[in-house]
Amino acid sequence: MANVRKIKLQEFRSQYEFAQMKSTEPVKDFIDRISDLANDMRINSEVLEKVKVVEKILRSLSTKFHTKKTVLEATKDLNTLKLDVLEGELITYEMPLNQQTADTVVEALQVKVDQPKQKEETVNLDKANERGQNFRGRGRGGRGNFQGRGRGNFNYQQRNNNGNFTRDR
Repeated sequence: MANVRKIKLQEFRSQYEFAQMKSTEPVKDFIDRISDLANDMRINSEVLEKVKVVEKILRSLSTKFHTKKTVLEATKDLNTLKLDVLEGELITYEMPLNQQTADTVVEALQVKVDQPKQKEETVNLDKANERGQNFRGRGRGGRGNFQGRGRGNFNYQQRNNNGNFTRDR
């Protein structure tokens, strides 16, 4: 029985040590996950002070909480800071961040919905270009009988009545 408890404790310690907040994870879920691991460790006879849990949470927050973490460390006494107060501070900080993210997602989805129409127009232009419509060609000369610069296309075998060369068209 003692070996089983030791093995469980090792597993909980490992999960606790390597736990990091995911960038998409709500702060409430992360704090609950750390609290559950800390409680599991205490059940298996680990002495874990609440200050260590608060420090672990602050240390493992995602980068979007960096400024809030710095402010909390500078203004609050971590030895007396309760987990509920920390949770409230972080949730309050997260609310406007989530609103900004939600607005960005809505804008991105709107662009995604509008994008297929633009793509169809591009496809239609490509098909028109294949048929020679709305196509300017390459370089000089363009369309039509314009020969471009230079002497043009002469046939040197044919001469007119005056003995001059004629243009072959």
